[in-house]
Amino acid sequence: MAEYYWIDDTGDFNDGNHYSETSGGSAAGIIPSDSDTLYFDANSFSTTGQTVTVNAPLSITGMDWRTVTNAPVLVMDEALSFTNSVSLRLGTNMTVAGTNSMEIISSGNVDCKDVNIPGLILNAEGNINLLSKLNSSYFKVTNSSVFNSKNYQMTIGEFEIEGTCSVILGTSNLTCDSLSAIYSDAKGTINFGNSSITINDSFTMQLSDSGTTSVFSGTKNITSGTGNTFTFNGGSISYNNLTLKAGTNTITDSNTITNLSIDAGKEVQFQASSTQTLTDLSGDGVSGSLTYLRSNSTGSQFTLSKSSGTLSINYVQIKDSIATGGATFEAGMEGYDLLNNTGWTFIRGDYLSKDLKPQNEIETKKSKNDSVTNLKSIESEVITETPQFNL
Repeated sequence: MAEYYWIDDTGDFNDGNHYSETSGGSAAGIIPSDSDTLYFDANSFSTTGQTVTVNAPLSITGMDWRTVTNAPVLVMDEALSFTNSVSLRLGTNMTVAGTNSMEIISSGNVDCKDVNIPGLILNAEGNINLLSKLNSSYFKVTNSSVFNSKNYQMTIGEFEIEGTCSVILGTSNLTCDSLSAIYSDAKGTINFGNSSITINDSFTMQLSDSGTTSVFSGTKNITSGTGNTFTFNGGSISYNNLTLKAGTNTITDSNTITNLSIDAGKEVQFQASSTQTLTDLSGDGVSGSLTYLRSNSTGSQFTLSKSSGTLSINYVQIKDSIATGGATFEAGMEGYDLLNNTGWTFIRGDYLSKDLKPQNEIETKKSKNDSVTNLKSIESEVITETPQFNL
């Protein structure tokens, strides 16, 4: 294994005239190989804004930018692979541009110093540990990689987990646009630890027939982003806390959720024929902004199950829902039955003074002697017509 130092400012990554055997030394004329480690330091760039362009696929052992100066830019126009016992270390005084990923195919450490990178792929057969914050547009853990976040914060665009890899999240704060975990068998594991996970767009847990729920451990606390939509494909396993903040949220598969929390006034569409087994549900709407629970297929019911106690939600509209399991299910103040619901008790409060109310509920008319009140469409406090909102 050899060590080479970058020299003479801007250049292409595979140009041997930019590598020296010593810091600031003369050109060695050697293109690095998969047994070499490269250093970028204070003697690599004489002025600011210099670029190093990965213009062809290349494999090396390691790369270290920690002591670089003059704010150079690494341009990832092609993929860069790291072999053997790799150490990928970026510097705080640099940036990374381009669209291609860095791929690690051996055990080692990743130290990105919170520098934004276009992509990182862990395709190893060993342990790979984070040494600082990770900020990447794309992050994939695959093959037999054993990735440990070491509790560092991670901000990721698209996060993919597949194969027989293991992922250990510890107490990391993970924010990503999408997270998918696709396992072909039960060898792969995800230990969520006590991590806090916020996902803006979609979460997917997909198991084959041979997959088992025993591969997933930790608290599994997941929060949606606050955008227009969020999709939770739960994979029919258990979760501790699922918090939904998007405008319209979709839950698929039959999952066990200890605490399902819905922000006020948000809509949740449950996969038709699915069952969500809950310990607690919080999701009260507010006057003028009702929470909406419904099936993702009109006329086809979904099931909410709770074994005992009372599950109560206020300022809510419910459609196509089965409530079962032994608990009492109550739609309390301003709880509206939008039809095809079973197992719910709708206990409507005083909604007549509210801004949002059914349009065909009550019409009061006075007779000539102001003594006649005509009540329409309500008998024994039961709605007999479909309310005209959110349908």
